[in-house]
Amino acid sequence: MLLALGLALSACDPGVGTGLEDDTVLPCDVSSGASALSLTHGEALQIDWGDASVWAVAVTSPGARIGAMGKLESGILYWQVASTEFGQPLTGPLTYGRVPEHGTDYTSFAGGVFAPLEPGSCYELQISDPSHQEFGRLQFRPPT
Repeated sequence: MLLALGLALSACDPGVGTGLEDDTVLPCDVSSGASALSLTHGEALQIDWGDASVWAVAVTSPGARIGAMGKLESGILYWQVASTEFGQPLTGPLTYGRVPEHGTDYTSFAGGVFAPLEPGSCYELQISDPSHQEFGRLQFRPPT
């Protein structure tokens, strides 16, 4: 099921450099599957997905792979939260770094280390449904 992807996002600005020697700007625009997924940048990153049922939310390096039981298989995991109550999905919006009601921070359990988001760097938001299947990915850059 592919639903509309609505973005309140000024990230992925092609004018933002990557810090590479030649200041090459790499693409940061991969998205797939999402369910009305939106990001809002303010004092902190706000993540929302409308009324879809979401079991887990993770912010990773682009292309990172999260495998069975939410464990990091490749890439970097910056933050991951998941529902702790069977049948009780997470409700949005979430604020990056804050554990929501009915949620638990799984970052260290899954093999990650929490880190603040660096403006201009590319990250990937991954969301999964209650059956632990990924149903949304979105790459973004926090504004500088």
